[in-house]
Amino acid sequence: MKKTLYVCLSLLLLVGCKKKIAEPVSFEFELQEFHKKSDVNCFEGDCTEVNISIPVIVSPTSDIAQKINQNNLNVIHDIVSFDESHSNAKNYGEVVDSFINSYEKMTAEFPDENIPWKADVSGEITYSNDDLLTFAVEYYTFAGGAHGFKSEKAIHYNPKTGEIYRTEDLIKDWKGLQKIITKHLNPDDISIYDENNQLIYPESIFFYDNSIVALYNSFDVTAFVDGPIKVEMSKEEAAPFFKINLDLAE
Repeated sequence: MKKTLYVCLSLLLLVGCKKKIAEPVSFEFELQEFHKKSDVNCFEGDCTEVNISIPVIVSPTSDIAQKINQNNLNVIHDIVSFDESHSNAKNYGEVVDSFINSYEKMTAEFPDENIPWKADVSGEITYSNDDLLTFAVEYYTFAGGAHGFKSEKAIHYNPKTGEIYRTEDLIKDWKGLQKIITKHLNPDDISIYDENNQLIYPESIFFYDNSIVALYNSFDVTAFVDGPIKVEMSKEEAAPFFKINLDLAE
């Protein structure tokens, strides 16, 4: 099933020394789904399989749209790929093929390693305005061992250029934001402090209409089972510590 989403981004065109407001530019997104299952080592329906669900820009077919689509593809390929060649995928069909091929190659070389692998990746658009387009990617991977790995990743773009924002590009006042995050932290979450007892940078920041979430991956056993540590803040209290326009009500 495919779903179509529209994100309208009003862009400002500069012509000489005069500013003219262009017609709103619409990114048309289609939710695309990709699935593949291996027939090797299936037991009572439990097989190695991979599922990907991600919004893809289908209009306009501009360089900016292509840049965003390609980077999302690269991120998801990195999440699910166990291909030692580290080759770049050209499309999501190649990503799911790579995951299945890696399992079948591994189990052919090591027949005793016959536990099925799993990969589930789901993406959505959580925030958009003229200055920011945010995708949230939630994923789970299992490739043998005692536990799988569950986490989330935010991908931020400048919708005018297609360039990626790093976390440090978005934060204006880290000391101030630290205080807000610390206020909402569970006292038991000691794994996200450094050796000097200072809160470390979050691995991802998620923007929503009414909230901002800081995410930390903790690599102890509970994190592999329960997922990352997430700290939710209201947009009103956290937005002043960011450089980006987050459409606060005046």
